[in-house]
Amino acid sequence: MKEYRPLIFFLVKFFITYFVVTLSYDFYLKETQIINEGSSKTDPYTKEVAIEASNLYNLMYGESYVEQNDNHPYMDFFVEGRKAARINEGCNAISVMIIMISFIIAFGRKVIPTVLYTIFSLFFVHIVNILRISILSDIFFKHSEYAKLAHDALFPGIIYGAVILICVVWIKFFIFKNENSNIKKQ
Repeated sequence: MKEYRPLIFFLVKFFITYFVVTLSYDFYLKETQIINEGSSKTDPYTKEVAIEASNLYNLMYGESYVEQNDNHPYMDFFVEGRKAARINEGCNAISVMIIMISFIIAFGRKVIPTVLYTIFSLFFVHIVNILRISILSDIFFKHSEYAKLAHDALFPGIIYGAVILICVVWIKFFIFKNENSNIKKQ
């Protein structure tokens, strides 16, 4: 049983973190997102993601803006005055951020490096997410024949790829690097 202790400790830390952060996010959504016919409201983080994606789109491609959809809890993304996409709570990358945070904390050993890496990682994923929404909106607007493929494969692939990269860097350069340096000292 002793040989499984590190694995069990990892799993306990992972699932406790995952459930606490997921419940916190669920509470946040219940407090901020309104779903009523004719008076729906997107949560503030998703709204901010939509606004930032539109601002980036304006820098990269041209004119865009977002508006709250009154009938649904999402933001409509307009390009050159035409609706190109909608950005809902599922587009904000929080669900993959929660898994990423849980993984980083589960592997973490020292508080300060773990907290700093988590903050950096959240910022990185947020930037990647803004970029992917802008690119996807451009594909929807200019190349609608590729919209389904882009949304179903490219869109998740970009964000999951970023999270996997973050986790690999965390393990290779922060967790196992310290273990390898300790082994060399002995």
